[in-house]
Amino acid sequence: PRSTLFPYTTLFRSMAMVSADFNVISSVLTQDVYHRLLAKNASETQLLRMARWITLLLGGGTMLLSLVIARGGRASLFETMVAVLGIFAAPTLLPVLAGLSVRWVTARGAFAGFVAGIITGVGAFCMKQFGIASLGRFGDAYTYQGLELLVTTGMTIFGLIVGSAIDHPSATEKCNRREFFKRIDQPVQSSEISASIGFAFAPVFALSTWGVALLLALSCVISQARMARWIDGCAALVLLLIGRLFYRKQNPQV
Repeated sequence: PRSTLFPYTTLFRSMAMVSADFNVISSVLTQDVYHRLLAKNASETQLLRMARWITLLLGGGTMLLSLVIARGGRASLFETMVAVLGIFAAPTLLPVLAGLSVRWVTARGAFAGFVAGIITGVGAFCMKQFGIASLGRFGDAYTYQGLELLVTTGMTIFGLIVGSAIDHPSATEKCNRREFFKRIDQPVQSSEISASIGFAFAPVFALSTWGVALLLALSCVISQARMARWIDGCAALVLLLIGRLFYRKQNPQV
């Protein structure tokens, strides 16, 4: 029956998505943090072992955070999404934006901003979940979440500034940073643009878009709510058309 099949399909899709996200995050933390900042001479075996440990810690931390969220019992999905946004939005986005736009931010400064923001966000979230922070002082839960996001953003920026100020990058790192921004400042020449580059990955985009459309179509068939079926069906149809456009970029005669 559809009513019994729907929870399992949702669970399988969620597990696949979380698994892929864990692999991406583990790869970034292993290569860009552990290998580049902490163990520059690490072998492939050491990096693989560290990647496995990071994946294990990410999974354990995610389950722990899920249990903390579930402990609240009455939190809606929207409130949970806002809470997660308050924890991870600033620490993950601001260091990346600063590294691409602010020339004096160093790698260790970006890492310090990330750590400061994560610790602040998790601390504020736990204070609310365990009743340490009295929401009555802040008006309501939404006001507290807004303040939580602001404080997390401020601590992330503070970590970026302080971490970059006290860091002493090597001459090689300074040279690499200057070369990076020099290449960013240099405009792209018309001779460097190939007409075929823009369509080289069109088949991959088309297949990926069609795959998502297929999942939405299956969700449309399984869903019990009429509004959900309409939304999933329309979204699947739009993605099918977009996938066809990608495919025609590579095959104009189709």
